[in-house]
Amino acid sequence: MMHSSENINFKTMGLLITVYGFGEVGSLVAALINSNFSNCTLNVMNTKEQVSGRILDLQHAAACNNNQVIHNSQSSIPLSDFIIYAAGFSNAHGESRNSVALKNKQLVYKLFSKISFTSKTKIIAITNPVDPISYWIHDAVKGKATVIGTGTALDTFRLKHILSNHFVAKLANVTAKVIGEHGQHMVPLFSQSKIEDKYLIDVTNDNELQGIEEKLVKSAFEIRETEQATKYGIAQTCLELIQAFLSEKRICLPVSIGITEELRREFECKLPLFISLDCVISKDGIKISSLKCSSTERLNLKLAANAIEEIILTTSE
Repeated sequence: MMHSSENINFKTMGLLITVYGFGEVGSLVAALINSNFSNCTLNVMNTKEQVSGRILDLQHAAACNNNQVIHNSQSSIPLSDFIIYAAGFSNAHGESRNSVALKNKQLVYKLFSKISFTSKTKIIAITNPVDPISYWIHDAVKGKATVIGTGTALDTFRLKHILSNHFVAKLANVTAKVIGEHGQHMVPLFSQSKIEDKYLIDVTNDNELQGIEEKLVKSAFEIRETEQATKYGIAQTCLELIQAFLSEKRICLPVSIGITEELRREFECKLPLFISLDCVISKDGIKISSLKCSSTERLNLKLAANAIEEIILTTSE
């Protein structure tokens, strides 16, 4: 997996980036953007709480890199190079990410349906359930911006960490990929995963793979045993995606994206829903890669698509 910051001087980009939501995740994303870019403007859109002190603190930090932080600039939204959507309602610890789907859907349409974006704007959704939310944002903006969700990019990094620890292998020698739903129906591509050039399925048995998958699925629950939210992993993932869109090189990562017509027919989906698929991202845009997986993994991907569609259909008004 190629690192997205190679050969790019992000310190001279001069971008306009809007961050919706300034809680645990949104504020950390903003801080990472400030640390990795200079001469840019960060527009913080916060609709839930008074955060004037936190914004002032970020403004002080931004001065180090000649960045500017503004607050609730509605006119800046359609002009933004990137919009990071980290707003919305969080599920309680122990509850499904989908438990707050309807409230988050209503908020998405309230915030996005009346904005006319420029064609260059890229919207990255973080808020859960991220696959339906990506679909709702895309529907709300009517195709006038590029929309993706962080999806299983984070699960991919989590799987890489788990495999590195499990096999006592250097992270650089681990190849991992997760597609499907960012949730209970994520699909780890064990058939494509490698440990030091050896295919994972050749050095494990079914019970071992099941244990690894269970640990992956429970990663967020484990973090929230002691934390209010999962934030470091998702914030870094968001930064990686921003950098990928600015890169001259082709960066391969799975993200939540509109399903292809071919897969939609195969999976018998009624809607052009969003699901995490392996993609190639660069300054030229984003393109879905050819699907490489076993027959079982492909069946599990269909189950993931069906589960995502069910969430969307059950929240229809």
